[in-house]
Amino acid sequence: MSARAIIVDDEPPARERLARMLAEVGGLTIVGEAADGAAALELLEATRPDIAFVDINMPGVNGLDMIRAAPPDSRPAVVLVTAHINFAVEALDLDVADYVVKPYTLERLRQACRRAQLLGRPAPPEISWVAARDAGDLVTLLPQDVMAVLAEGNYVRILTQNAGYMVRSTLKQMQERLAGHGFVPISRSAIASVRWIERLSRDRHGDGTLTLRTGESLRVSRSFRREVEDALQGH
Repeated sequence: MSARAIIVDDEPPARERLARMLAEVGGLTIVGEAADGAAALELLEATRPDIAFVDINMPGVNGLDMIRAAPPDSRPAVVLVTAHINFAVEALDLDVADYVVKPYTLERLRQACRRAQLLGRPAPPEISWVAARDAGDLVTLLPQDVMAVLAEGNYVRILTQNAGYMVRSTLKQMQERLAGHGFVPISRSAIASVRWIERLSRDRHGDGTLTLRTGESLRVSRSFRREVEDALQGH
């Protein structure tokens, strides 16, 4: 069954190009289009899509405000498609599936669709935070802020975009706590968030290397590589 999608952009040529490229990607049915955030909110209620491709800079209600205003029960996975790169941090706080910068390629759009459909899968009741300590202070991390978790003896190291935190826990406990948030095992001692994976490469021995969006690299064991590939493809 194909996923239901809407396109929100104030420029008709941009909507037409995106619709044409999504047809090439496949697996999606466009159920509506809107030219501004206010119209998009009405479209969300009327069509209940699985995925929304949303521009940011629009007249009236912009894309980010539209996401904030969307009722939780009708909010789909969101892919921001924009010419502006300076809203990335704000977009991450809104838990979007992906942030695609114009002009984009077909492969980049295909990658965004995979991420959006993975994010849109049904999940168990969501936890709101993961607790860690930083120089004696207790900090709370949202699951979507966690890029990877690495086992280190009796502790795990939680990697985020800006820092790493040591937590007294097992990797298995962290996997259970983060279940339903798009994490995939990459070795016996590490898990990674699919939403933060930029690239998966393979060496001649069959092992792999993950490149995160921050540029950091993590080793992928040969026995886990296929599982990572399937997760990235939304299987």
